[in-house]
Amino acid sequence: MKKIEGKELEKNSIIVLFLTMLGSAINYLCQIIMGNFFTIKNYGIVNTIFSLILIISVIGTTSFMLISKRLSKKKNENYKVYRYVLKLVNSSVLIITIILICLYPILNKMLGHNNITFILTLLCVMSSVYPILYQGVYASVGEFLKLGLFTLIIPLIKFVGIMILNFINLNNNIELYFVIVLIIFGNFISLLIGTASSRKYFKKMSVENNYINTTVKVEYLNILIINSLLMFLMNVDVLSLSYFYDSKIVGLYSSVLVFGKIVYYFVSALVTVMLPMIAKNDDKKEYAYKILCQTLFYTTILTVILLIPLNVFAKEILNIIFGNKYDNAVSYMVYSSLICLSYSLNVILVNYLVGINKTDFTKLLFAIGIVILMICLLIFNDEQYISLIIIAIINFIIFIINFIKIKQEGLRSIKNEEVRS
Repeated sequence: MKKIEGKELEKNSIIVLFLTMLGSAINYLCQIIMGNFFTIKNYGIVNTIFSLILIISVIGTTSFMLISKRLSKKKNENYKVYRYVLKLVNSSVLIITIILICLYPILNKMLGHNNITFILTLLCVMSSVYPILYQGVYASVGEFLKLGLFTLIIPLIKFVGIMILNFINLNNNIELYFVIVLIIFGNFISLLIGTASSRKYFKKMSVENNYINTTVKVEYLNILIINSLLMFLMNVDVLSLSYFYDSKIVGLYSSVLVFGKIVYYFVSALVTVMLPMIAKNDDKKEYAYKILCQTLFYTTILTVILLIPLNVFAKEILNIIFGNKYDNAVSYMVYSSLICLSYSLNVILVNYLVGINKTDFTKLLFAIGIVILMICLLIFNDEQYISLIIIAIINFIIFIINFIKIKQEGLRSIKNEEVRS
């Protein structure tokens, strides 16, 4: 039985990996096209918006993790859980919208002091939350093919729109607005498809029961907090460059970040499968720990295969893909690679810890790490390379401390299971 379950991670990961990597390839192509045809400043602003989307989409990621975890274990409660999680998501989106409006002076500076860009960005990041919720529904019921296909909707719409944009002569601001509107449109289409296609999973469970909403709310807030801390650590590099430097610097850094994020997209596919598998078997500590180690092993192999050659031939690769105007971006390659690897490892650990319901220590560790990081960034705000290496180091330290604690607890759990058997 364990051998069969062990193969599930590989089989389902291959399905999700292929389709999500296809989506990532389309996104890369979009990045390359924008990098070639946009001004470096606009390219930097677009990637600042992408970082904001990732941070705010923590609400969607939280709903994804909670739904894929709860629904994979308790099928008889799925309608109730889904409806209540949706209510929590709506409340969170409203609160975050108010906070972003209050942060207008800071965000407007990061977005090039353009009010229209700010308004469109607000709509874009808020609408990006909802499609992720339906990814959790597909993962919880084991519909990994449908999940992978669903993730292709937004990249495909973005790609078609950007290709059309290349044949239309638009000024700098209009091309920026066009890309943001494309994403909003993709989010809306995904929302419609997700709502329509997921109804069948709740059709038989529409009768209310005595399920206590408080437990879902507590777990939602718990996952939201740890994901918010994680997403800040994942995007603090782009946001700090956006705040302390101009959009051209962000544009240069973003051109190499495209390559570093290959590891992150690979990890995203793995944890999409890993979380519901661990949640279904959270009482089997040895099994969950082995799945974690397996995921970390695959990530390490991919890093060696991809990131080392990318750094060795960084200038040649950038010249082929983006052209000579990004020559100055070569110096950022090693920093972006280390940062992407460090936070990808932390993404794996967070999904594992959420699956086994042990996140308190990690939340504290993340909070301490962020405080130290913010102090360092303020001190070295005029030293961009030092700031980037500090971000990578703190992420790696957090991962190492977390993994040592997990390993110690994992070994204790395995010994206890052996004693009981």
